[in-house]
Amino acid sequence: FHQAEPLRLGMSREELRTRVGLKSTIFAQLLATQDQILEEQNRVRLAGHVVLFTDEQQARITELEARFAAAPYTPPSFAEAAQIVGEPVLYALIDLGHIVQVQPDVIFAASVYRELVDAVLQSIDNDGQIAANTLRDRFGTTRKYAIGLLEYLDNIHITRRVGDARVRGSRQA
Repeated sequence: FHQAEPLRLGMSREELRTRVGLKSTIFAQLLATQDQILEEQNRVRLAGHVVLFTDEQQARITELEARFAAAPYTPPSFAEAAQIVGEPVLYALIDLGHIVQVQPDVIFAASVYRELVDAVLQSIDNDGQIAANTLRDRFGTTRKYAIGLLEYLDNIHITRRVGDARVRGSRQA
């Protein structure tokens, strides 16, 4: 898998289980005995595998980072970012946690995502809730990015939608 997909951090745990044709319990026991196989976030990989970018890929990543820095709250769309670095590299950056994909076409640099989540939660703690327009205005972003982020936070239970506003969800950020 790593030879065929060198930019992928690992294979889906379920995909590997299906490929080897084992029942879940036996597969889990087998994985527990393997020191050379690591399991992280429902993904498995060889312990020694690391994602390495070529010099050309790294130059394109630097170009993308500059685009993110120039407009952190209205960054390039997924499609635009894929045009800059290529889809395999973009997926690698998402897998590595450098970019957070909150909607199919809405992505943020990881540091900006954390800043936005912190601001959402701080606003909820201070005011009891946050609305999309409040988030939009505070960061000078657009409705697309504000709604995309809030819907993502709803989906992962960090926030919960109540009418047009968000309150804290059941999960900690």
